[in-house]
Amino acid sequence: MTDNEEEVYRDVLPEGFELHWYVVKSVLGRGAFGVTYLAQDKNLDQLVAIKEYFPNDFSSRESGFTVHPTTNKNKEMYEWGLDRFIREARTLAKFKHANIVRVLSVFEHNNTAYMVMEYEQGEELSKIFKTKEHLSEQELLDIFLPVLNGLSLVHQAGFIHRDIKPSNIYIREDGSPVLIDFGAARQVSGAPTRALTSLVTYGYAPFEQYNESEEKQGPWTDIYALGASLHSGLTGKLPIDALARGASKLSTSIDPYEPLSLVLEGKFSASFLRAIDHALLFHANERPQDVMVWADMLSGKIDVPELPASMLKKPAPVEDENATVVVTKQPSVHHTGVAATEPDTSPPQAAAEQPPTSKQQPDIKRRYILAVVALLFVVGGAIFLMQGPDQPKTIQPDQITALLARADNARELGNFLEPQDESALQLYSQVVKLDPSNQVASQQVQGIIDRYSGGIRSDLSEGYFEKAEKNIQLLLAAEPTSPKLLQLYDDIKAAKQLQVASLLKQASDYLGRNRLVSPKDENALASFRRVLELEPNNQEAAQGIEKILSHYLIEAKKDLASNKLDSAQSSIENIELIDPHHPELKVLQRKLAAKQEEQKQQQKAKQQKINKLLAQAKQAFDAGKLITPSKKNAIYYYDQALKLDRRNKQAKSGIDSVKAQLQFKFHQLMTAKDYTAAEAHVKTIEKALPGSRFAKNMRAEWEKNKPPEKSNIQIVEEMIGSFKENLEGHNKRALEQMSEFQPNRKAFVDQLFSNYESFKLSISNVRYIGSEAKGMADIKITNLINIQRQPVQPGAWSQFAIEIKKNKTGTWKVFW
Repeated sequence: MTDNEEEVYRDVLPEGFELHWYVVKSVLGRGAFGVTYLAQDKNLDQLVAIKEYFPNDFSSRESGFTVHPTTNKNKEMYEWGLDRFIREARTLAKFKHANIVRVLSVFEHNNTAYMVMEYEQGEELSKIFKTKEHLSEQELLDIFLPVLNGLSLVHQAGFIHRDIKPSNIYIREDGSPVLIDFGAARQVSGAPTRALTSLVTYGYAPFEQYNESEEKQGPWTDIYALGASLHSGLTGKLPIDALARGASKLSTSIDPYEPLSLVLEGKFSASFLRAIDHALLFHANERPQDVMVWADMLSGKIDVPELPASMLKKPAPVEDENATVVVTKQPSVHHTGVAATEPDTSPPQAAAEQPPTSKQQPDIKRRYILAVVALLFVVGGAIFLMQGPDQPKTIQPDQITALLARADNARELGNFLEPQDESALQLYSQVVKLDPSNQVASQQVQGIIDRYSGGIRSDLSEGYFEKAEKNIQLLLAAEPTSPKLLQLYDDIKAAKQLQVASLLKQASDYLGRNRLVSPKDENALASFRRVLELEPNNQEAAQGIEKILSHYLIEAKKDLASNKLDSAQSSIENIELIDPHHPELKVLQRKLAAKQEEQKQQQKAKQQKINKLLAQAKQAFDAGKLITPSKKNAIYYYDQALKLDRRNKQAKSGIDSVKAQLQFKFHQLMTAKDYTAAEAHVKTIEKALPGSRFAKNMRAEWEKNKPPEKSNIQIVEEMIGSFKENLEGHNKRALEQMSEFQPNRKAFVDQLFSNYESFKLSISNVRYIGSEAKGMADIKITNLINIQRQPVQPGAWSQFAIEIKKNKTGTWKVFW
């Protein structure tokens, strides 16, 4: 599946989301390892920038706002990166320098971590370079020297920035510079996987930064990027990318970088320009190794060594050629290679035949030579027939003149190479073959070859292989034996081979990281397809695409079998992206459609069941059956509905309403100081919702607000008082609830209450035995008035003892 612009920020935290006391306002940007947000600090009432650890290659937000590794295989890598992110943020927070962005804090949340930084407001240096035509040497020093001073603190702590460029240098309103975005900063140490270390910005990254290992990176890596930033400001363009320089040195032993000390000689101080050239030396060990030493070179405080002879020694323009280079990304400016004194006549880019691969025979040079020889025979034969058998076999001047006129006309029309049989090059070449002494035609041929050779090399350096190849074929068709053109063709072939090798390695890397078809343009499929554009018969690329296709075919069938229809649809869409005419595609699409229809019907039946449960829940709620009786209460019905649809808003809202009612009743009981009922209410909740967070919260609220516990002596005293009150008051029900009767005692109570209208209790000898946790008292019934309202003298039955202690269930009772 391909990405689009709307999907760039699809997994970010929404506006208004709160991270502790920070409120997200917007997204500032997203990179390979995280998202940077603009946020409001509610405590200090100021704006901050917050970077979230969110490596998009191997993590996602599976639910809510929590970040997870995409697979168990990626878990170790994710956790390693998270730990490193936190440790590095804590180290970066120690740096306090006016020209280095301040890291304020770091914290963990949502299974990831967040780095809080000062929000620097200003203008990117890259924009200033574009809008201001020229900055003086002093203006540039005023920007870069403070940054170097701050960066030295970072380097001393064992860190390098690794992504310095003009867009990461802000110029504040007061004119002071600040280096931002330490998202790619790393300690100079190894990493378990390239996925967490590969980060380059074309033109600004030195060659060692393309390596998988970080061991060869250091302050000199940042110095290269700083030199490239100054190069951009001085010339308006980047230096040749390090990969292209490496390819050229490999193929021709020539570094194509043009030293600023030669290009801009006299426009800036020699030491300033030579210091920048030293920062941009290809080999890391040749560059300055310390930023403050390089700062002194820039400002002229110390002498700058001469550049290596290999950089200053350039080949002659005729005998040798510029280096063949390969880049992985096309620069924004396209150079035609046409001389400045003449209009741009470079032909438009068009599709071209591919040159033979290393496996194809015969060699193209030999084929072009044979083709031109055959063409000469045809032309010679035609001239012989025009002259007739009696004419001398020589070329007439008017024939040369006619060919020159046609050639000049083609040149004036801009038809230098095409159409092939009527191009300026072809016609001038015919003149030279007919009249080798013709200086005009010879110069024109050589001029066209020189012009297009430069354009071809420019196209080659920018990665336009098809255009370069088409033009070299047109040149060779006219001049098949030109050593210069044959060398140039070999360079194109070598560059293509290097590019193919690089793309295949890139594709293999993407396969290992499971980046099969996304993100856009940075996946294995895109790399393999680019290889086939360069080499249509490349078997490794074709097999790679077939492997990706096979993977999604297997996944689609497996997901269809297990009814994972969303995943199956994604795999089928990827199959269509890879091969829209694959014979199994329509079969899979039909199966998916049938499964989706079946799922639709199941969903309809499920929804009907959910609606019924919601109706039952409302009925129970209205009847006050919130959590009882079992399986016939409101919260039960709502919970059953959620089991069918965990996102059902009505069920969630219903449960919240039930909980609110339960909580309200609890508060009513507590306000009325009916503590016994309140505790019983909590116990009912615990029984209906065992182990739930709500039940635990209610228990905690009860424990927090319940009345202080009474001592055993207080309980004994209150129990004796309640016993006296209930017995004298003929309150049989209350008396039974608080008593544990001995045999026949219930009958005694019944006779006492039925025979006597009133009586009094005399309580004596009250005592508490702590070792046994019980109380005792002697009871005497007095002042007996029978139902005829006559006083009665009590007998021996009126005197007895009681005990107050806990029963087997732990409840205080009166035993008598």
